[in-house]
Amino acid sequence: MDKKYRMIETNDLGKEISIEYPDAFIVEKFTPLIERIEANKPKLLEPLKNLRNEIGEDDFEKYFNTLLDIKKFENKMMITTDRNINRSIITRQFMDNIHRCFDVDSVRIIVQ
Repeated sequence: MDKKYRMIETNDLGKEISIEYPDAFIVEKFTPLIERIEANKPKLLEPLKNLRNEIGEDDFEKYFNTLLDIKKFENKMMITTDRNINRSIITRQFMDNIHRCFDVDSVRIIVQ
């Protein structure tokens, strides 16, 4: 298999990142959280939309639609993000909204 350098994206510092990978390797574009929830966890869609309405479109797009995953079990919730700063901001600014919209008592945010 021929390997080629292909541009993947630009990092947070504006530096271009290239990775060598086989042609058979498929790079899939990140799917926003709300689309993944709609397709795979429809019970969480209404609370997620309520959260978007409460916090506003800009904050929702920046901090929630970029999440890796959300899971809810009874009155507990786990949120997975890929950035420590997003974890800190969500914890500091949006916990009351999350508790109210998802009707949960406990929320854990992990960084993966």
